[in-house]
Amino acid sequence: MINPLVRARFAPSPTGMLHIGNVRTALFNFLFARNQNGKFILRIDDTDLERSSKDYEHNIVEDLKWLNLYWDEGTDKGGDFGPYRQSERLETYNIYIQKLLKEEKSYFCFCSDEELKERKRKLVEKGLTPKYDGRCRNLTDDEKQRLINEGKKPAIRFSVGTSELIIQDIIKGEVRFSPEVFGDFVIQRSEGIPSYNFATVIDDALMKISHVIRGEDHLSNTPKQVMLYQALSLPMPQFAHLPMIMGKGRSLLSKRLGGTSISSFRKMGYLPQALLNYLALLGWSFEDGKEKAPMEELVKNFSLERVSKSPSVFDIDKLNWLNGCYIREMSSESFYEACSPYLEDSESFKTLIKGKPKEKILRLIDGLKANTNHFSEILKHLDFLFMDDIALTGDGVVTVQSDTAKSVVKTFYRKLRELKSDEELNYKNIMTSVK
Repeated sequence: MINPLVRARFAPSPTGMLHIGNVRTALFNFLFARNQNGKFILRIDDTDLERSSKDYEHNIVEDLKWLNLYWDEGTDKGGDFGPYRQSERLETYNIYIQKLLKEEKSYFCFCSDEELKERKRKLVEKGLTPKYDGRCRNLTDDEKQRLINEGKKPAIRFSVGTSELIIQDIIKGEVRFSPEVFGDFVIQRSEGIPSYNFATVIDDALMKISHVIRGEDHLSNTPKQVMLYQALSLPMPQFAHLPMIMGKGRSLLSKRLGGTSISSFRKMGYLPQALLNYLALLGWSFEDGKEKAPMEELVKNFSLERVSKSPSVFDIDKLNWLNGCYIREMSSESFYEACSPYLEDSESFKTLIKGKPKEKILRLIDGLKANTNHFSEILKHLDFLFMDDIALTGDGVVTVQSDTAKSVVKTFYRKLRELKSDEELNYKNIMTSVK
């Protein structure tokens, strides 16, 4: 039974490809909605018209589908609260902009970008908080009309109050903000496009989003959004800010990994279920410490209360290990099919399997499964078959000359000689017996 009270959303901006952080956010929203028998909504936040791209939007949708993170409402599915693309909701935003202007909770700001940058520079030089000084807040009607007649197009700023804001975050607990640190902020740019914070508040309220689950980097946006909810008397969702994802040693996640798109992981041969399983453990965990679990178990056990406050560590080695676990559960047929795209351009492999029965090819490939962590590695594991000569140096020479190495080679050779026919060849079993 669907719980109409729980509505979570993933609202990416189509200004780039989906990466690890994006998908972790989408996954946690998905898991929470499914665990609560609620709804998962996909909204496209494309108010950054200059940087937004239909190609990026298409890639985002395709990546989510590949991951099997399907949504109940969205741009392609519709729903009772559409449209689900912000660029198609400008008239709706304007209604609420006009309401704030009429109630004198916002005002026209005619300051140019150059003026604002110069004032910010001077404040920073003095060691002061760089915030808007409110100089356009008290312009008279005559002054505003004069500036408009001069051809100046105003932005619209929200009038920030002076009261401390206290927010109860499901993950972080009580968080306090002083409005003094950010000053009056823009809710509509001079070209008539609403700001991220304003559009987000209107959409989340009108789409009846019950829980806003997002990265900790959005925490600084929360007080501005709370003030807008209050000023417009709109229902406020519950907030849950996920911990940051760090690199090994709790250093900042490198651009190489943090910026790696999900489509790149897909091209490298990672399985969607393994990737989601791993990302689910970045900030959340099972009570018994289990590390490998199908989506059904993740949904059943997920709760925001078990999400950590501390940063998570993205470990590519652990992802490789987990992906390898899923690979080793694949049938020989499925494994070969998944490896095929990485083998089809190899002339050496084509020559190797030419004229061979499929059963023999499957046994050959299946013998490599134990050491494969993602499918793009498969050719590397086959390299030894195409070498005319293998040169050993340093420690390699010492290793092969050891008594243990000689014993292994003799045992392997004996096992091969004991085979009654080529059809009984099974590399995996032979290697197991040699070990």
